[in-house]
Amino acid sequence: YYSLDVHLLDVTLLAPTTVGKSLTTQLEHAAQVYSPPTAYLACGELLRELSRSHPQRASMLQAAVQQRQACLIGGLAIERPHALMCREQIARDFARGRAAYQACGFEPPRVFARHTYGLTADSVTMLRRWGFEGCLLVAWADGSYPRGAQPKISWEAPDGTFLSALATDALDAADPASYLNLGWKLGDALEHQHVPTVMFAHWPNRSC
Repeated sequence: YYSLDVHLLDVTLLAPTTVGKSLTTQLEHAAQVYSPPTAYLACGELLRELSRSHPQRASMLQAAVQQRQACLIGGLAIERPHALMCREQIARDFARGRAAYQACGFEPPRVFARHTYGLTADSVTMLRRWGFEGCLLVAWADGSYPRGAQPKISWEAPDGTFLSALATDALDAADPASYLNLGWKLGDALEHQHVPTVMFAHWPNRSC
């Protein structure tokens, strides 16, 4: 094998039904013992509701981000069907998204992601313009994106603008089989991928 590092990424999916006790347990565990950093996928409206209903949990999440135990990915206040909207509407959504994160005391994410399908070929230019440095080409619900031979790609728009992106299926972090088969998965990544990358995903405090 080439002497390459394997990148293991952990994504915690947040939703209105998963910001309760399970989120508190995960944040407390991360603060007390070492655990791999995770990326929380949360839109601005969800963080606003978290700050209003559970300010202590919001403060714990802010502390985890500040201590580099976690980061936020996302970028929108509310997810809407951007594939069906004009550029002016999408630009307003990006502006509202930045304002929503800042109003909750968080820096706007530098990696764009959303739960539902909503990116098109010319989205790269918009994402670059709004300061995003990377993107997850993963639709967790309602659609799918094309898959290539490499999980980490340079996503290029028709005008030549490019953005680093991750386009791969995620392993279920709550399933023991994801770890029992990890050796085979990493070996395959080292053999075939230019940037060996494996992504895990789970709900708060729902990992094996």
